[in-house]
Amino acid sequence: MARRVGIMDVTLRDGQQSLWATRMPTCVMLGVADDLDRAGYDMLDLSAAVNFDTCVRYLKEDPWERLRLMRQRLQRTPINAWMRSRNFISFDMMPDDVMALVYTRLHANGARRISIFDGLHDMSHIGFGAKVCKQLGFYVALAVTFSISPVHTDAYYVRKAQELMAMGADALILKDPAGLLTVDRVRTLVPALRPVAGTRPLELHIHCLTGIGPLAALEAVELGVDEVHTAIPPLADGASHPSVFNIVENLRLMGYEVELDLEPLRQASAFLTAVARQERLPVGQVAQYDLFHYQHQIPGGVISNLRRQLRDAGMEDKLRAVLEEIPRVREELGWPIMVSPYSQFVSVQALLNIMCGERYRTVLDEVAKWAFGYYGQLEAPVDPQVMDKMAERASPRISRQPAPPEPLLPALRRAFPEADEDELVLRAFFKGRQVDDMLAAQPMNLVYEFRRDAVQLVERLMSMSETGRVALSTMGLELAWQR
Repeated sequence: MARRVGIMDVTLRDGQQSLWATRMPTCVMLGVADDLDRAGYDMLDLSAAVNFDTCVRYLKEDPWERLRLMRQRLQRTPINAWMRSRNFISFDMMPDDVMALVYTRLHANGARRISIFDGLHDMSHIGFGAKVCKQLGFYVALAVTFSISPVHTDAYYVRKAQELMAMGADALILKDPAGLLTVDRVRTLVPALRPVAGTRPLELHIHCLTGIGPLAALEAVELGVDEVHTAIPPLADGASHPSVFNIVENLRLMGYEVELDLEPLRQASAFLTAVARQERLPVGQVAQYDLFHYQHQIPGGVISNLRRQLRDAGMEDKLRAVLEEIPRVREELGWPIMVSPYSQFVSVQALLNIMCGERYRTVLDEVAKWAFGYYGQLEAPVDPQVMDKMAERASPRISRQPAPPEPLLPALRRAFPEADEDELVLRAFFKGRQVDDMLAAQPMNLVYEFRRDAVQLVERLMSMSETGRVALSTMGLELAWQR
């Protein structure tokens, strides 16, 4: 009997974060919700800190209402939410009362699975969330976050995975946010993690920044991975995840059972392709192999932000120098994993080092907090000379001996007596008038409207032959643009 391989969809969360800067409005999500629900996914990844941030700051949409609306449409498919340890939307560690309320409101508004990671693999941070979520009735998936450094060996990941499974994790995730896994590393790491997961699922969350993500995913399944996270074109490949069409077709050819109906996903792909064309949004393309990526290890979204910052400063020609500075800064800081928020800390400090003309002349507050232990126990010590510069040049506001954050909810309830618990969560993370401006915005638009040319594109895509649709799904939608 063929072994079953599960598929999670990440299109509406990490796919659009990787390629569309998380700017997908709720009306577009609702436009594909029925198709995604009919496909038969094990889980649909919908929400994380960056989605809340973008909803409030830029889209002026209530992220809680988005979650409720999608829950109403997804009758068969459970919703997953990612949690970035103890800081969620903020870079700073948040108090227990706020974080417990975040988990509580995620469950109350429709999420049924929680995936938790911590860039330092600080078990006290992960353990707090796992315990609260277990009590709430979540399916709890805990992640080890892959990186390449002298610290992050297979033995290191086995040790961390054992600690996660001892917390009662329902699933173990191998998370590769920068797309660094090679086939060779998969062949040593996955067999090492497989017995640690035991009878519980081992999942793979991999990006395609080096172009070998799909091949690494297939090899991982051969070696024991039970579920692969995929995206739907045009929000697959490139900085995003492997295409669901590519992965499913290959898994079936390899003899695995995949209980997924691809036909509704082709309809969703056509819809999203028309949105990309109408809004002039990027379409995921298969990335060329880039060995330099293994040195700086920067996720795709961070590189795009670096380009914009350098362009705004008239220093776009310095991008290569900044990317070369990043691995040096990373080593000096004790090998942080290049995952949010630490990838941002390292890249911005490297940017400052290049722009200022003197290394660590300006010390980013968050980098100083990293060095002083605000975010957890470091995996390796900070370079002593760099630590001296931190002590000399860091902001005097930053204590060298951080204390746990004080409870925040009592003060919030006094300041906003009319706010319900959903609003209180937002008030904890967004200062000034950001929440007020979101609440004062027009009612959320629930229907995405196409121009005539985009409607015609959808009709053309859906009238393609089966061969044409397969090509559409596996070639980055190039045929769609040519027709």
